[in-house]
Amino acid sequence: MPKESKALSDVQVRKLTFKRDSNGIPKPDRHPVGGVAGLHLYCKPSGSKSWVLRVKIGDKRKDIGLGSYPSVSLKAARELAREHRISIKSGIDPLAEQRAKKEALAAEQSQQVTFEEFARKFISKESKTYKNSTNKIVTFVEFNKVNISSSQLRKI
Repeated sequence: MPKESKALSDVQVRKLTFKRDSNGIPKPDRHPVGGVAGLHLYCKPSGSKSWVLRVKIGDKRKDIGLGSYPSVSLKAARELAREHRISIKSGIDPLAEQRAKKEALAAEQSQQVTFEEFARKFISKESKTYKNSTNKIVTFVEFNKVNISSSQLRKI
């Protein structure tokens, strides 16, 4: 279990920055902010800051991203960290859960009909009825293939 560090205030967190090595070269730095064991603010030389929860799941240590600072406040980061810690104690891996949600979303999106698929089915079905405009529709689909063919039909 990581050691508990002193809880920092919002003003103290706002002042945290990256570190510099002995040659003055900026390096990313991880600052423990306290309140929840393993909660850190990761500061990069580019100026971006992000919340990271360092936990041990099974026998492996993992870093769980909680969002960027200041879009995720200190209070919200601590609350998210507490929720993740509770779920880990109950035997749930939050990273595996997030991965499963992403895979389910990707599977759902792959089953949706794209504009190109719909247009090709429509053309093959209705080509006898609209003989003169079939070539125009095919040309339109081929010309705009890069722009809209991969778009989901619901979005169009």
